[in-house]
Amino acid sequence: MGERARERRIIAYHTAGCTVVVRKLGLEIIGVNITPDLEVIVYHRSATQVALAIGEDRAALARGLYTDVMVRTAGTAAQKLVGCPADDDIAAFEYADRLACLEAGWPLRSLRLDPDQPRGPILQKYEDEDDEAVRRIFLEAGFELVPDELPELTLYSQELRDASSAIVDRAEKETTALLQADWPIVVRVAGVLAKRDRLSQEELDHVIARG
Repeated sequence: MGERARERRIIAYHTAGCTVVVRKLGLEIIGVNITPDLEVIVYHRSATQVALAIGEDRAALARGLYTDVMVRTAGTAAQKLVGCPADDDIAAFEYADRLACLEAGWPLRSLRLDPDQPRGPILQKYEDEDDEAVRRIFLEAGFELVPDELPELTLYSQELRDASSAIVDRAEKETTALLQADWPIVVRVAGVLAKRDRLSQEELDHVIARG
């Protein structure tokens, strides 16, 4: 297998892991795009933003944050399951930091979750990739694209940092178990993504359901 084919296989499994977990956790995917440079864009609903749209419900926000931690560990977990080393996704820790603070009783306004974003349908954007055609499709459908990174949040104690790391570890274990339980589906989606650069949610759901 050539180097590019190997890279494409890794990207396909990483992306399949993300997309399968997103759908299994009940989040909406608008589309998947793999660029010629093998950069991945997965447009999906952020569970945290969905929770914020409900209002100041701490339990709902905690569930949303944890769901987004799981989503952010999914690609790494899928790569590890096929024997490919993978770095941790820094965004998983960004969500986990906020969940640790929320569980420690911090007021919502201190979490810097939604500083300037309007309420309503929000899309999470994985990579800072300018694909104007894709962006236009989603914008015309009434979705807003938001930056990949959350605003910087400083944890002031080792206890909070340890709590954040524990959240990520727990989420990755749960995500790995979810992927293992549905591994034939992950393999099926990865097989399609190894050959196709774009998938809609409808196409993805077809692959997940029927192959």
